Amino acid sequence: MVAITKPAINELKTIIEAENMVNRADYGLRIYVAGINDRGVTYGLELGDLQRDRDVVLDLGGINTFIDQKIEPSLRSIVIDFVENGGSRGFVINQPTCCNCS
Repeated sequence: MVAITKPAINELKTIIEAENMVNRADYGLRIYVAGINDRGVTYGLELGDLQRDRDVVLDLGGINTFIDQKIEPSLRSIVIDFVENGGSRGFVINQPTCCNCS
């Protein structure tokens, strides 16, 4: 199952509120395959009017989350987090059970 941390939920809600998209059922977070490399699959995140017919729709902490049904099984162990470290900040996707990850 996809999990999301409280800092990630808070940051996403802040962004969604700033874009005036709070009550839009078709607006949310898309998790997608951004690429494949020697360490495995890399996932990406995108906000917008992104729901498609083949999507699995999850409610992660009040955030509509869209995942293509084809890749949904591979996302079951990911954790979406928001981190601030010094001058940098951003979302990270961790996959704790990934056997090819270091």
